[in-house]
Amino acid sequence: MFVPRHQTLEDARVQVFKHPLVAPAPSGFHGGPVLLSPSDQSLRHTRFWKPVDVFDPGEAFDAKLEGSYVYSGPTYSHFGHVMSEMVHRIIPSKRIFAAGQRETAPMQWLFITARGEAAGYESLRPFFKEILNFCEIKADSVTLVNRNTVVERLSICEQGSDFGGGPKPGYLDDVREFSEPRLNKLHGPAEKNAKVYVSRSRLEPRGAMFLGESYIESLLAEEGFTIFYPEEHSFTAQMNVYRKAAVLVFPEGSAIHGTELLGTDMLGQAYMLPRRERHFSIFRKVLEGRAREVHIMDAAPEIGTAIIARGTKSTPNDWAAVSCFDLEALVTFFRTHGLAKLPTLDRQKYFETAESDLRRYIDLHVELKTPFLHPWDVSGLRARLYEALQPSAARRRERLAWRANMDTFVKSSTRSSAELLPHEKLAAAPGTLLTAEFAKPCGDHMLVLGVELDGAALQQPVHYIYRPAWTPD
Repeated sequence: MFVPRHQTLEDARVQVFKHPLVAPAPSGFHGGPVLLSPSDQSLRHTRFWKPVDVFDPGEAFDAKLEGSYVYSGPTYSHFGHVMSEMVHRIIPSKRIFAAGQRETAPMQWLFITARGEAAGYESLRPFFKEILNFCEIKADSVTLVNRNTVVERLSICEQGSDFGGGPKPGYLDDVREFSEPRLNKLHGPAEKNAKVYVSRSRLEPRGAMFLGESYIESLLAEEGFTIFYPEEHSFTAQMNVYRKAAVLVFPEGSAIHGTELLGTDMLGQAYMLPRRERHFSIFRKVLEGRAREVHIMDAAPEIGTAIIARGTKSTPNDWAAVSCFDLEALVTFFRTHGLAKLPTLDRQKYFETAESDLRRYIDLHVELKTPFLHPWDVSGLRARLYEALQPSAARRRERLAWRANMDTFVKSSTRSSAELLPHEKLAAAPGTLLTAEFAKPCGDHMLVLGVELDGAALQQPVHYIYRPAWTPD
């Protein structure tokens, strides 16, 4: 049993969150119940089990909310962050504070929005309402505040788990005690008899994706895997599939956080395919304790991003980065654990699917008018994809061959512009190449920053892709 710290405050000051609500410290979590006493540190919003919220001095609290409330947390639009850091007060609070509630007066729950957002229950995202419904929190017991407010009586319980720190001792036992009978009632008892791959391939290609994933999952389907698209199912249906799978394979992503309200040993064997070096320890903490076994493949090659982070002029948006599978590592991982043999995996077919996904990714951001980094970075994504998919022994030979060819190209001043193909999204039609400012070897092509003459006789830089007739050994 989880033994959380908890407290009930009289005339509690609640500060509405500022934008961005979710961001690394010190930018995010500006708001929440104002808890300044050192003894209240564990009641604050935490990451890695340490407080990260910030309270702005001098704020006016011009609204008054009468009655007794239990604090649940912020509201937010991103499923993964809601599940990893905004639901873990609910189950402990039900146990701790239920004794003080009358049957005729059900527990009232308080949520805090970001400044300027709507305060009605109907403004919540559909998935957020599904989470509340699973936790048996009815619409008429939910209050959202969107302005600084003094709450007559506010009960606050420590989070049972948080982002980065994972579940605290005893918490997952409490979660199982609540969630198992709830899911059995909704979907029937669990029977673990399926191999499930949880796909991200049908999500809009904004980033945070494995290129070529649909090709890999088609091979897994041939070997008996059920391919599951969580965004096409209700919240409780997702949890039900996860707990009933004997083998569960997740590519890194928010779907892993869909297990956060499953308790001790409610998952069978869980396998994760990371996209990034720096995040899989966070996901490991989500799966460990909930799954009977956890196995994580080495991180896949991260191809990168061509998108500028919101609110900056030139900072790459790492969230929008794309990755590809290391095919040798993937096959070894699946075979070692007896999951699949992948005997028909074809490197060229995978590359074609991955390249198509990369094109969709770029096209979507062009359509959305997303600010791009330098065009060089856009073209370089395909180059890094190509290089990442080469057998490791061939990569050094290929780099050396391209380097020699690059020297020849840069020294030549008579190369015909007809041999140069502008990037179809980011350059004008071919003109007269005046100079080759630099060229860079990139897999099966070279990127050239040239200067050409346009119709107005003005010089302008253009990125070209040059593919020679020969191929490296």
